[in-house]
Amino acid sequence: MEEPTRSALVAAGWFPGRFVDMSATAQQFEQWGATMHPLARSILEQLGGLLVGPFVEEGVNYSVEPFVFDPVKTAEMNIVDELNECFGGPFFPVALMYVNGIYVSASGLTVCSLQYENWELGWSFGEALERLVCAEGEIRRFDRP
Repeated sequence: MEEPTRSALVAAGWFPGRFVDMSATAQQFEQWGATMHPLARSILEQLGGLLVGPFVEEGVNYSVEPFVFDPVKTAEMNIVDELNECFGGPFFPVALMYVNGIYVSASGLTVCSLQYENWELGWSFGEALERLVCAEGEIRRFDRP
């Protein structure tokens, strides 16, 4: 993890070994017909509940809005279903930035989704996190078929 990203996470309350029990959240999603895959669980166990502000507030294609790691606030199951269908899955909601959901696939592909647009943040969650915090690198729009 790059230093600016690490600093932003520490400022938000993260520390090595941080653990948030996601059992109840996973059960809630099971009731909604969605399964929290292992990568999403790992991300949320470490970062769940954190409100992370961007480390820099300028850059191409980036919002200066903070994002919160909260799958319940993020969850729009119709978007999860569409992401799974269009891009392969399973996807799971992990964070919310303004009104945009951030979803991660079991393989690590991380996208920011608004109702009619999807933006690739990274092919791994680590890459996406760096982009979200540091506003570096281009993001690519995925058009829905």
